[in-house]
This record gives sequence, structure tokens and C-alpha cells, in this order.
Amino acid sequence: WGDDTRLALAGTATQPGDLGTAAAANVADLAGLGSNIQATVRKLSDDVNDVKVLVLGDSTASQAGQWPYLLMPQVQALYPHRTLRQRVWNTGSSSYDAPTTVAAGTGSAFIDFYQGAVSGTVPESVFATMAAQVADVQPDLIMVHYGHNYGKDAAGGGQPNDVTMDYVFCERMTRFIAEVKQLCPQADIMLTSQNPYL
Repeated sequence: WGDDTRLALAGTATQPGDLGTAAAANVADLAGLGSNIQATVRKLSDDVNDVKVLVLGDSTASQAGQWPYLLMPQVQALYPHRTLRQRVWNTGSSSYDAPTTVAAGTGSAFIDFYQGAVSGTVPESVFATMAAQVADVQPDLIMVHYGHNYGKDAAGGGQPNDVTMDYVFCERMTRFIAEVKQLCPQADIMLTSQNPYL
């Protein structure tokens, strides 16, 4: 949609957690963002450092049986020297629960899977807990998966039509990713966005 559109939207944004024009003006800084996850893949292959993977999203990523819970054991199977540990974000304590072992590895290094997805949320929901939920983790890879809770149609998302909803969704995701990247500049980011409405 181009920088001009993002900047125009930034000037009129009123959602809690909106970063405003300054963040949108840094759209150029997002060039190539999420274009690869090679740093994480290289790190997974060694047996020196632990690898942290953080998932942020809504119910389509937060519940047992959803894609992160299916994906992470498959990743561990590709790197059997690593033990897969899981930590789940606890909305009551605003912290991650103690780690549990999902799959034991043959080496001494870990894949730490931080399940930060929370049912019923949109990206703006995370701003209040961004320090503990994202910044304190300093993950190697962040997978972002939001969209459905903006509504089942444009009106349900509070927008007059689908085109406006598309622009608003793009702007909010861009701002969210910019904030995440600012807090975790070394992290690879993979955006697996949903349709903002069905």
C-alpha cells in the first residue's frame, strides 16, 4: 500500500497501543522484515546455544491442538539433539509458567517454546504486557498470528467496508511488528497473518 498510505493512517489512528506517525515513518526500517529465518535455522543446527521461539497470536495459536503445538515437536524432530521445552503465558500472573519438557533431546541444548498467544486478542492487546511477554524473552524467532478477532466482517471490526478494514489491519500489524522489532532487534520475525474477517 505504500508509505504514504501508512503515514496517512498513522495520523488518524486512535486505537489503544497505536504508535503514531513516528513508528509508521520508520516503515523503511521494516524492509526485509521476516524475509528469512536463516539466523534461527543456523542456531538450531549447532549444539552450543539455546534457541528461543515466541508465538504471539489469538486462540488459533493458543490452544492445544493448534498449529504451534503441532509445529514445535516437528521442529524438534529435525534437531533431535535439542530438548523442546514449553512455557505458556499466564494472563493471571502476567508471566510465563515454569517450563515443561515436551520432547527430550540427545544433547545439552534446548529449544524453548514460549507460547505467548492468548485467546480473544488482537495485536493491541499485547501492548500492556509487552515488556514481560516479549522484551524479557529476547527470542531468536517470533511468529505472529493475528486477525480473526477484528470481526467476522468489516462492520464487526468497526469499519465501514472491507477495503477500509484491510488498510486498518495492515496498519495495525505494521505498527505491532515495528514495536516488537524495536524491543527485540536481533529476532527473526515470521508473520503468518489471518484474514481479519472470514
